[in-house]
Amino acid sequence: MKTRVKAEGRPAVLVLSGDFDASGMDISRSFVEMTSCWKKVHRIGLEEGLITRHGLPVLRGKATDSRAADFIAAHPEIHARGQRHHTSSVTDLRL
Repeated sequence: MKTRVKAEGRPAVLVLSGDFDASGMDISRSFVEMTSCWKKVHRIGLEEGLITRHGLPVLRGKATDSRAADFIAAHPEIHARGQRHHTSSVTDLRL
């Protein structure tokens, strides 16, 4: 990735999307950190502000995810909402 960006000879912009959970956020962070060749990084898709602004349901993350504690610490209000309004499956979200 770095080689290709350098060969292009212009600033590189990364647009990425990932789940708003411990794994999704860490995968995005890790990719950006490991490649470290981006002038700008734009994360699109679901994020904390959208969840809060639109009152979106919050699904519990994976209980076995080793990154969950750090994610919960970084987003305590979202986690608390997920605990209060737990949805057992995605099918419960049908409109």
